[in-house]
Amino acid sequence: MSGRARLYEALATARAAGVPVTRSARLLDRGARAGSLADLMTWPRWPALPPDQRERVWRLTALIAARDALPDVIDGATLRGLAAAVGEDRLEAVLDLPPGGDAALPPTTTLGEAGRRIAEAALPAALATRLGHASDRPDAAHHVAAAEEIAA
Repeated sequence: MSGRARLYEALATARAAGVPVTRSARLLDRGARAGSLADLMTWPRWPALPPDQRERVWRLTALIAARDALPDVIDGATLRGLAAAVGEDRLEAVLDLPPGGDAALPPTTTLGEAGRRIAEAALPAALATRLGHASDRPDAAHHVAAAEEIAA
């Protein structure tokens, strides 16, 4: 993704969170605490995505957070359910990631909800405040970033 495209996505996320996007507006809005454009560029893209794409990112986030458990799944119905939830190619991409997701694998029916909780907890503090969430798992931000990359 080009730097310009990423900048536009970062600004879309800021707008979705109600953060002023111009420098002068950010300076006047003391409650925003968004920081610089460089800070905005590190924010996740999912808050500005349409609902169906956001749900896809959440499902992938849950799978990535639980990826260490995936190689142990031998039940064909479970694997088919996961592939149906995120797509076969995306499931393969998750399986190709290096180890590093030690969360429990949620049931397929609650994959999106589990991923949403992880994604919300991984928000940067300024964005979490704007969206009304607690930012208590910033260490999970790499799961969200990987999910956004695979979902694209």
